Amino acid sequence: MNRKTCLIAAGLIGLCFSAPIAIQAAPKPLSSTIASASSPSSRTAELTRNISAVEVEKAILLGELTPDTLALDELNKRYTNLMLQLRQLEPARYQALAASATETALARKIAELDVERAIALSRFTIDAPVVQTIARQSLMLEARLKQIQPTRYQALARSAMQSALQAKIAELQALYQQEDRRLIPSAPSQQTLKTQIFELNRRLAEVPKN
Repeated sequence: MNRKTCLIAAGLIGLCFSAPIAIQAAPKPLSSTIASASSPSSRTAELTRNISAVEVEKAILLGELTPDTLALDELNKRYTNLMLQLRQLEPARYQALAASATETALARKIAELDVERAIALSRFTIDAPVVQTIARQSLMLEARLKQIQPTRYQALARSAMQSALQAKIAELQALYQQEDRRLIPSAPSQQTLKTQIFELNRRLAEVPKN
């Protein structure tokens, strides 16, 4: 990504994330929504999980060349509703709980896309549309993570990327060894696996150690 692209991304992420959405206190609990057979702790976990999913979805959407404004509006409405419910359950901690879940989800998605990008590069060049789309999405996710964790965002992303890359390498190596018992090494599927493993290892070597 060049400097101009990064500045544009920073502007978009700032417009959509920097100003917190107003969460007004409701005079009465949303009993119809919150009341359920689940315990408060499980409900809290469900809400924070859904909030983090919305945050990830929004960042991914902003990574599109032409973000869908109607979809962004819908995501903002869902976010506001979820935060209202979480605030009623955890009035003192709802912001911290949401932030913690979101940073974990963002780092996990960044790592997932890093793996996807490495595999895509085993077939395409760095300028290919699919690779560029992944790069834009990653940029938006990283920008949002930086807003939430300005001092630790790089360490969080790196740790998640290393774990995801190592897991994918192990998975593909096991598959390669399994298939090697019935296929010759020059078989197209084995060559594809070798290329993917190579790209994943190359990317893993590029990720700075924390």
